[in-house]
This record gives sequence, C-alpha cells and structure tokens, in this order.
Amino acid sequence: MDVYMRRNKLKHIKNGIWMVQKNIKTYAFLSVTIIISFTTLLCFLIYSDSVIFNRYKEELQASPYISIATSSVEDEKEEQAFRILSEKLSELEDTHYYTYVEQGISLEHITGSQLLTGMMRVVPAYCWGYYYSATQRFVQSKGEKRIALSKGQAIISEELYNLLDDAYSKDGKLYISIPIQYSDGAVHPQKFEVVGVCNSDLSPAIIQDEEGKLSGCVDIFVSADNFTGKDIEVLDKEMLIYSKHMETVSNWLEQLNLSNDTSYKAKKIADEEMSKSIVVKSTIAIALLFLLGVNLYSSFSNALNERKFEIGVRRAIGASPVDIILQFFVEGLTVMLADMLISIMCSTIFLCLYRMIRFFIYHEKWIISITGYSIAIFVCCCIFLSLTYSIVFAVMSLNVEVVHYLKNE
Repeated sequence: MDVYMRRNKLKHIKNGIWMVQKNIKTYAFLSVTIIISFTTLLCFLIYSDSVIFNRYKEELQASPYISIATSSVEDEKEEQAFRILSEKLSELEDTHYYTYVEQGISLEHITGSQLLTGMMRVVPAYCWGYYYSATQRFVQSKGEKRIALSKGQAIISEELYNLLDDAYSKDGKLYISIPIQYSDGAVHPQKFEVVGVCNSDLSPAIIQDEEGKLSGCVDIFVSADNFTGKDIEVLDKEMLIYSKHMETVSNWLEQLNLSNDTSYKAKKIADEEMSKSIVVKSTIAIALLFLLGVNLYSSFSNALNERKFEIGVRRAIGASPVDIILQFFVEGLTVMLADMLISIMCSTIFLCLYRMIRFFIYHEKWIISITGYSIAIFVCCCIFLSLTYSIVFAVMSLNVEVVHYLKNE
C-alpha cells in the first residue's frame, strides 16, 4: 500500500511538471509579473542591506571586542584613570588587556632622510595580539598575529625591512640600530636583531618624491624587557583591551574621560539602522504580496479558462477531484519555484552590474551584503505565495462544469 501511494504521488509530480512544459507559453506570460515582483523585492532587500553595510564596512568587519584606550603621560588625571581602569578590568570575566608605550624614532642614520621616521612600540614580551586601530590588526608576514619578543629582538614593518634587505651580518642575521631617547634627554643607539616582518599602520608607509627622497613613518616593535629599570621618553601610553563585555568597558572609558578607539559603537549604530529597516522592508513586502496576489489570482484564472476542456475530459475519463487538485497544485508550485530561482539569478546579475558600475565609475569597492532578516522576509514571501496560490489554483480547477464545457466543444 505504501509503495502504491509513493508511486501515485510520483506520478502526480511527473504529470504536473510535464503539463507545465506543455503549457509553457501560458505559464511564461504568467511568470513575467512574478519574476519582476520577486526580483524587485530581492534587489530592494539586498540593496538596503548593502548600503548600511558599506557605510560601516570597516567597523562591521572588525572585532567588536577590541578597544584601544589612550592616555597622556603628562596628565596625572589620565594616569590615575588608567590605574582605575586596570583594576576594573582585572575583575571582569572574559577580558584581557595590556599597556604599551610609543616613541618616535629618527631613521636618518639608515636612510639619510630626516622625513622618514619610525614609530617604536614598546610592548610586553608576549602579546596575544596587537591592533593599530580598532579596524586594523597587526599581522606578520607568515600570518602570525601574536607577538613574542626576547630582549634584543625587534619586529619591523615590511617597508623598513625592504630598506635593510641587504644589510645582513656575517652570521646571516639582520640587525637594526635604533637611537633610544631617555627621559634625561640622552639618546643611545641600541642594536636589535630583526626576528619578524609585519604589515604597516599606514599605506603607503613610505613615499618617494621626484628627487628620490623618502618620507613617511614605519613601525618597529620591541619588548619592554629591554628597558627594565630605565626611563625612556614616551610619546603616548595606550592600553589594548579585549573583552566580551565591551558595552561595560565603553561605559567605564566614558566615565573616566579616556579617549578610545573601538568598533563596538559603530556596530551598535549599524545594528540599530538594520533593525529599523526591518519595519520598512516588512511593510514593502506585505504591500507587494497584496498587489502580486491580486494579479496572480487574475492570471491563474485566465490560465485555468484556457484549460477547462482539458479538465472536463480528464474528469469524464475517470480522474478524481483529488487527482485534478494534485496535478494543478504541482503545476502551480513548479511555476512559482522556477520563478523564484529565476528572480534570484536576475537579482544577482543586476546587483553585480551595479557593483561594477560603482567600481569603474566611482572607483569604489562596493560590497554586496544581505542580512538573515532579509533572507527570511524573501523566503517567507516566496513560500507563502507559492503554497497559497498553488492551493488556490488547484481548488479553482474543481469549479469546472464538466458536462457544460464538453457539450460546448
């Protein structure tokens, strides 16, 4: 019995698909409105999501758990605020942080140019990561994102490495001499072995003018172990914070009047804009469903009028009402699903063309994005229309006066 029922269902599906192919012209005209409506809805959903995403794309692609707090070493209040913040962070779960200092370095002895400087960052001997800003992370040339430095070792940016590329010593190691500035005003060169190459804070980090002179700023990382018990001149003091409770951390930073760089707030604003857009999207989707529903009812009625004789013949030779309903249900569902797939393909093509226009005309890397809410809205619309009007189409097929239409023919 189960085998018979499965075969019977399969027969209805095959017959319904075959009838769609046989009446392809009728269904093609019917599909035009559906495809245009579905394509318009999907393009609107993706475009509205993409506008918000591209407005905040740097922040949205960055980690929401990172914040960089800055303190002036000359401001006692900010120094005190840093200490209070450290105490608070120590008691917060899922939170890691460390402080580091920065010092501007002259590289004239290497390049012969006073315009090319280095930013030396004195970090702990081991760091789980480093961020130049909330949206740009430190990455070494081999993909390593951690920093592990011993005394006398340094990691430098790729641009500086290229300038030193031919300066290897006899032991096959690359060294760099850095003039360290101390708090008493003295400057003492210190030799460091280059053990890593990383990306740069700026792009391009080095600019060469028409006369061949270099300018810009390159990055150098060294361990704080090199200066234990020594007071060096500090340009800035910063704290890198990773926390799963960034809202709490952000509130603390505001209360302590500490400047900070984080993508958390931008992400929050973007999420709020996307949430507000859901109401607009839902309203437009409901309006489109209503307009398309009225049009589909009329279109299905016209398609059914052309096939009333066929229905009459099938009923006359013994087809049951259930057989008729299942056939037209499968036909309606097949058409709607095919139109949905065509709409997705058309939407993809249109948005890719728009992306190319933005790139070639405005030189803008416009990213196509869609949220889960928009996908849910589109899928719900498609499923609702597909099931509803397939059922309506099937039920309407029973409202055929078999004897009347057979006599007329």
